[in-house]
Amino acid sequence: CDLGYKSCFNKVFEGGNFNTAGKKVFDPIDIYGENYTKEIILGIPSGSLEKMTISMLNLSGYVVERDSNRSYSLKIRNKPEVKLLMARAEELPHYVAQGIIDAAITGMDLIENAEVTVRDVCDLKYNKLGLGSVVIALAIPKEENIDGLKSFEGKQIATAYQTLTQRFFHLNGISTKIIPSIGATEGKVPFVADAVVELVETGKTLKANNLKPILKIYETTAHLIANNESWGYTWKRKRLEEIAERLTEASQKL
Repeated sequence: CDLGYKSCFNKVFEGGNFNTAGKKVFDPIDIYGENYTKEIILGIPSGSLEKMTISMLNLSGYVVERDSNRSYSLKIRNKPEVKLLMARAEELPHYVAQGIIDAAITGMDLIENAEVTVRDVCDLKYNKLGLGSVVIALAIPKEENIDGLKSFEGKQIATAYQTLTQRFFHLNGISTKIIPSIGATEGKVPFVADAVVELVETGKTLKANNLKPILKIYETTAHLIANNESWGYTWKRKRLEEIAERLTEASQKL
């Protein structure tokens, strides 16, 4: 057993939980060295999911402290062993996959778009506006009409979701040119692209730029993901499972 016990299957029920008991045959810190730590580094997203994620952590019983809304340094007062790292939502899947952090909360769209291998711990079922999913949609100028997906053959599509967009059109047998966009995607039509693929929350930004969504290509919510190696260590997995359980219960209160 990687906790140092002769067997991890010998457990006793204490304080509402089953805890490993029995004879310890080695000290994990002697075997795993710096990999053995009680700390969990949890990434949380800045930007659109920021406010809702902090609210979810507080609703989960974690008391999040922050000096100001402009500060990226946060901590959990009542669970100091859980360290928080705030970063852009699209960066977090890469940090988790590389083992820079143990786990993160971010959108499933960004996880799939990053094409990384991580552990999908649980679907937290919320978006920046509250409970439920939001969609990533294909949008065109509002005055245009199309005759099916074949109308996009050879067209230029601006999007931050390059992998998801390429996959969608490939599966539908349509050849398009994907134009990478890192912001203000709705403004790329007509000078840079013929259409856009963008996250649609209220639709107001599309409307303000004379665009209309015509087709949903993906549906997404916030997920808790974990680094595969971190998940493999019993002591880290137990803490990650606790975080997942708390967040899942909190989402059910929304």
